[in-house]
Amino acid sequence: MTIQFVQNIFVEEYDPTVADSYRKLVGLDGGPVVLNILDTAGEEEHSPLWESWLKQGQGFLLAYSITSRPSFDALAVLQQAFLHINDTDSMSSVSAVLCATKADQADSREVSREEGEQLAQEWGCPFFETSALSRINVEEAFTTLAKRVYKDTQVPHACK
Repeated sequence: MTIQFVQNIFVEEYDPTVADSYRKLVGLDGGPVVLNILDTAGEEEHSPLWESWLKQGQGFLLAYSITSRPSFDALAVLQQAFLHINDTDSMSSVSAVLCATKADQADSREVSREEGEQLAQEWGCPFFETSALSRINVEEAFTTLAKRVYKDTQVPHACK
């Protein structure tokens, strides 16, 4: 999904190392913003850098495959790590977007759209069903996340 967003191509076999990083310039309401994207491709819990990523990241696109119940269930572990590492009791304090990938493979679905929507509602974040192959909601998901991060990191101007 990240490669589709950054390079506008679909990669059938994606085999990341510990994490791959990308940059993309996007236009937001406040002007152009450079996104620095770290794609952990689901390997985060195996990395000694995992805690650092969760603590220092400004925004998180959390993804699972609609064709894999275990990938959806693994989000509970990720949620607990976010809460513990960031010393918070609510995912709503995290700038995040939840993405269900492989929307083009609905005939192999193991996780319903409603389950994804419900989890996103519990976490207080937007939800997208996406497909890197068909380029469904890829741009929208990343742009929505960028807007959330931008909004959450702005310092309010003092009144004069």
